Amino acid sequence: LRAFETVDINQNASFKQYLQSKLFVLPTINYISHGSYVAVLGLFLLFMNDFSSKEADIVTIWSLIYLIITLPMMIYGLNSISRKHKIKIPALAIAKFTGVTVMVSGVIFFISELTLVYVESIYEFLPQLIPLVILGGVLYFGIMYVIDKDTRKLFKSILREIRHH
Repeated sequence: LRAFETVDINQNASFKQYLQSKLFVLPTINYISHGSYVAVLGLFLLFMNDFSSKEADIVTIWSLIYLIITLPMMIYGLNSISRKHKIKIPALAIAKFTGVTVMVSGVIFFISELTLVYVESIYEFLPQLIPLVILGGVLYFGIMYVIDKDTRKLFKSILREIRHH
C-alpha cells in the first residue's frame, strides 16, 4: 500500500497531506498494534506469575494474544488492498485449505496424544514423530487431491515431469 502512495511526488505537499497518507498511517497503525501486543502480553505475564500454569499453556495463550492483536491489522490491510487495487481474494480456496488443515491437525493431535511418548532424547523422540508427520502429509495431500481440482493438476504435472526425466 505504501508503494502506491503518491503524496511524496508532490514537492508542495503539506505536512497534513503526509499525515493522512499511507506513508504515515500504516506505520502508525503498525506501531499501535505492536505497542498493544507488548502491553497486553506484559499484563498477561504479570498476572500469570501468580498462578502455577504449565509452560505449554502460557506459550499457547501468548500465541493467542499475538493472533488476536495482529488479526485486525491483517484484516485492515486486506480490505485496503482489495478496495484500492481490486484484488480478488479466493475465499473459497482459503476456506477449503484452512478446513482441511484444521481437520488433519486435529486428527494428528488426537493420534499423537494416544501414541507419542515425550522423551528428552531427540534420538528417541524423532523416530516416533516422523511417522506422524508423514501421516499428516499423506492425509492432507490425499484429502486435497480428492476435493481440489488445482491440487490434482499439480500432482499430474509433477508426475508428468518425473516421467520425462
